[in-house]
Amino acid sequence: MRRSWWGVWGLVSFSLLLAGCGGQEPDFRAPQSVCYDPLNDWYVVSNLGGDAGKRQGEGFLLLVYAEGGRRTEWISSEQTGVALNAPKGMAIAGNVLWVADVDVLRKFDRTSGAPMGQVVVPGAAALCDVAAGPDGSIYCSDSGLAADGQPTKTDAIWRVSPEGAVTALAVGDGLDHPTAISAQRAGLYVVGSGSGSFYQVDYRGTRTDLGKAPQAGLTGLARVEASAVSAQGSAEPKKSPAKWFATSQVGNTIYQFAMTGGAAALPVRLQEPGDFCFDAKRNCLVIPLSGEDRLQIVSL
Repeated sequence: MRRSWWGVWGLVSFSLLLAGCGGQEPDFRAPQSVCYDPLNDWYVVSNLGGDAGKRQGEGFLLLVYAEGGRRTEWISSEQTGVALNAPKGMAIAGNVLWVADVDVLRKFDRTSGAPMGQVVVPGAAALCDVAAGPDGSIYCSDSGLAADGQPTKTDAIWRVSPEGAVTALAVGDGLDHPTAISAQRAGLYVVGSGSGSFYQVDYRGTRTDLGKAPQAGLTGLARVEASAVSAQGSAEPKKSPAKWFATSQVGNTIYQFAMTGGAAALPVRLQEPGDFCFDAKRNCLVIPLSGEDRLQIVSL
């Protein structure tokens, strides 16, 4: 019988460790974010390569095949027409992979990796994550934190319309240094690095607080859908409330937010966890560990 995902935290399985171990496959170098592409069944991993926030052209994207964990080089500044300085969060919209890169959103073909242009975000200094909205818009967060952790006072959430117009949806210190974002029908769900806040910003820019993690330094956010067998025992699934998870570089763990606004740490210890993804096919979280140059798989 297949075990329900919500009852196995005492049996968290690190079933697949994807480490930078040399050899024929390329190594991770300060991996920042993981984006799962269900069409190609692979993970796209952004790597700083050098220092965050510096335009050194050392950033690159690796592909990790979900079946087997094989790694391959994919996109880097060594290729003609490609620029990647400090890539972080990513999102897929249609056939386009969007990548946050300091003050620019870069666009690549999701399958071939061919460059498809860029969108400059005026006034941005530390673009952190990207999300594809239900109306075709692309949203990105500026954490307002420089590579050395000093505030840049550019905290913002930006919107790129389907026509390419760039506007600020929300700005200011009240955003708590926004890092990871997730676009849903009701609005954007956001975690802040400053105090560990979890909140929603609707598509008019209005903020609603949803909870706070025990520790700050939140870097990743994922929404996990759950289904359960009905009480009558029928095979017909019914919807259960979605679960929200966030990684913390201060707490060195994953927090699960409760519907009541609190958050509880899962029984895992992670070294410098970054912006992660949920793989619905394998029912697991895929988390980059920048301090250890590897990915961690946490089975749900």
